[in-house]
Amino acid sequence: MTVHDIISTALAGEYEDIEEDTDAVRHLIRWMNTLLAECFSAEQNSRQADGKELLTEIPMVKELSEEIPYNEMMLRFVLPYGIAWKYAEQDQDMNRALQYRSMYEDAKHRAGGAVWL
Repeated sequence: MTVHDIISTALAGEYEDIEEDTDAVRHLIRWMNTLLAECFSAEQNSRQADGKELLTEIPMVKELSEEIPYNEMMLRFVLPYGIAWKYAEQDQDMNRALQYRSMYEDAKHRAGGAVWL
């Protein structure tokens, strides 16, 4: 799934064509990199629980067309909720921001899996 796919999922109905708003794209890519770093530990836990190869470093994206190497739960729920949270916060819609942040944190917790040693 690409950065664009995640942002389109998160902001469905907010933007007709995100590529045309270069300021928004710059912010969204920064937010995506922040979220990728925040979710790295949960992604690693999920990979370990699933017996998959661990990532060697936190992914960093620069373009909307880049693929993100995280699991489906992260791509379809966690990261879109995180982008929606950041967007609502930027838009100063604090009720919506709190709702999306709660959904983001819950999804991140569920996506991280449990690793028992």
